[in-house]
Amino acid sequence: MLLTGKAAIVTGGARGIGYAITENFCMEGACVAFSDLNEELGRRAAEQLTRQGHNVIFIPADVSVAADVERMVNTALEYFGRVDILVNNAGVLCDDALAEDITEEEWERMLRIDLTAPFLCCKYILPHMRSRNSGSIINISSTAGLTASRNDPPYCTAKTGVIGLTRSLACDYAPYRVRVNAICPATCETEMWKQYLSTLSPEAARDKQNFYMSIQPLGICQPEDVAYAAVYLASDRAKFITGIALPVDGGATAI
Repeated sequence: MLLTGKAAIVTGGARGIGYAITENFCMEGACVAFSDLNEELGRRAAEQLTRQGHNVIFIPADVSVAADVERMVNTALEYFGRVDILVNNAGVLCDDALAEDITEEEWERMLRIDLTAPFLCCKYILPHMRSRNSGSIINISSTAGLTASRNDPPYCTAKTGVIGLTRSLACDYAPYRVRVNAICPATCETEMWKQYLSTLSPEAARDKQNFYMSIQPLGICQPEDVAYAAVYLASDRAKFITGIALPVDGGATAI
């Protein structure tokens, strides 16, 4: 198993990509502390993984709030004694809109959750990783951080910022053998995506789904596709990889 003996923190781990990463990390031998805003889903996910024999703890947290992040990191350190891996996965989508129609509150919320939260998690875990001269941080960005996405300026800006944060930290912490990488999924079939489609008319939802099918040659991404990439980047097999933004996009950025 690729992650035997390692301890990880995964944010937004109660469902979707975060749950797939948590589950696959466990299957590869890691013990995992995962956070989520939704306590009911988080506790249910922890119970399910514990029944499967995995060593997990659920930590309710709003990772856009510094005090919650500090508590999350300290809880994981107290429970496992170490943290080898951090996955900054928690994030939100926003409704399609032109810049002129986006409120300042919507803009600031997107940046706070999708960009400031990863920064805070890195800020509080990096002293521990630096002191141990070891660590792997994986930030979940998006293909929207690599190429433009129509009617989505807050999300594109936040996810582009995540890639910039990744590259900066990779340079700064390489002397301490802390690797920092990003994964850039294309449209992925998660509960969040399905919820977004449900807000549209049936015709609009069908058109949206067909559009992304047409620009992703391998079709719609599944959560486990992102999880497999995360397992590799978290493992020692990726020990010489840092500062990359890895598309998991079914060929979307190749077109």
